[in-house]
Amino acid sequence: MFFRAIMPYKDPEKRKECGKKSYHKCKTEERLKKAREDLMEKRKDPEYNKLCQKRSRMNKWKKNMRYWETWEELDELYTDTEICPLCNCVLSQENDRYQKSVDHDHFSKYVRDIICKNCNNRRGRVDRNKMFLHLEFYRTTNKIN
Repeated sequence: MFFRAIMPYKDPEKRKECGKKSYHKCKTEERLKKAREDLMEKRKDPEYNKLCQKRSRMNKWKKNMRYWETWEELDELYTDTEICPLCNCVLSQENDRYQKSVDHDHFSKYVRDIICKNCNNRRGRVDRNKMFLHLEFYRTTNKIN
């Protein structure tokens, strides 16, 4: 009895038909065209583009790392950093080697600093080698005879 109150149509064809009607009644061709035009108009605005870039950058950070302060502060640090603290090179988005990169520890996921891509790759190799050394040390010290 309870099942019939939730699902009024037992017949799957009728359920599909009912779903299509309610879903597509709002999606008229004029509304879709207007939505596309509005989106194209928004994309012309440079402020909107900056906001979209910031949002996508922060979503990527939230997925891959942890930050001990707010994400807005990290974004502010990212935009304000102009010189790599490790190699003192000028960070730019044009030169691929010296692009800004958020350096984070892959084990603890905490953000360390904003550095250039070159230094970030070097630091990543060092971290990976440390991990392999720890694993090898663990294997040799915990051998069962």
